[in-house]
Amino acid sequence: MNRGVGARILRGPVLLFAILALCALPAFGQIDRGAIVGRVMDTSGGVVPKATITVTNKATGVVMTVPVNDAGEYQVLALIPGRIPSRRAPTASRACCATTSYCT
Repeated sequence: MNRGVGARILRGPVLLFAILALCALPAFGQIDRGAIVGRVMDTSGGVVPKATITVTNKATGVVMTVPVNDAGEYQVLALIPGRIPSRRAPTASRACCATTSYCT
C-alpha cells in the first residue's frame, strides 16, 4: 500500500522535470556569434573592388581581415558580439574610411 503512495508522490516532480527538459531543447539551437556584411562604395556610388576589410574586437583584440570581391561585397563571419570598428584599406585612387558597428 505504501508503494503506491510513494509512486504518486514522485510522479509530480518527475513530470515537472520532463516538461522543463523538453522546453529547454530549443535553446540548444541558439548561437553566440554575429556577422558583418556589406558593400564598399566610394562617394560617387561606385563599388570599390579588391579592397580589404579589417575588423578588430576591442574587448578581445581579435583581428579579422577579409577581401572584398569584384562587386565590392564582403562578409565577416563568426564575430563575437561587441563594439567592432571596421576599416577599409585604401586602394590606389581611393581614401580610407572607418565606421563602427555593434555586432549582436
